[in-house]
Amino acid sequence: MEDTNANRIKERFNELSQLYGIRRITVEQLSRECGISKKTFYKYFQSKDELIWIVIREKFDQLRRDFRDAEKQEDNPLKRLYRFVEITLNQFGAVSTPMLEDVQKFYPQINEELERFKGERITMIKDTIREGIETGVFENINLSIVAGFLTGAISQVFNPYFILENNLSVEEALRSFSEIFLFGIVNSDWRRENSPSDVNKM
Repeated sequence: MEDTNANRIKERFNELSQLYGIRRITVEQLSRECGISKKTFYKYFQSKDELIWIVIREKFDQLRRDFRDAEKQEDNPLKRLYRFVEITLNQFGAVSTPMLEDVQKFYPQINEELERFKGERITMIKDTIREGIETGVFENINLSIVAGFLTGAISQVFNPYFILENNLSVEEALRSFSEIFLFGIVNSDWRRENSPSDVNKM
């Protein structure tokens, strides 16, 4: 029962944070939504801030495992990059603008974790692109330029003001960025000989 209650609290927090952001959610609201008392909530979490950090840490830990699995399982560099994109979409595609705004304004520790995670993934993506260049799948491009492009684009994807100004969702921004990026780095000779659907057949 203890694990069930803790998991229910975390799941409901995830759901509510997509609707209202993080800051507006209260322990009283969470307890009511989960059908438990506030006293029961505090059996599992010392505070709302502790709950937030546990949920965020678990999400990033799962992302790191998923990326490592994709890196080990996919020998083809292009297919591996597509896996990286799908993993990112699955975890971040549903992130709402209210949640992005709260993270930027009130939760710098989450921003710091996001920046750390972003740096790790860019290194992994650069290694995959280097491999793709060596095997002829990708154009012979400057990896420092790739890193700069990725850093800037990802920052915009998770910028709530950019999302609002352009009437986008995070999922739409991620998909558009991924399509532009993946199409741009694929070797033109490879592209002439293969269709996008061929990636799934590799």
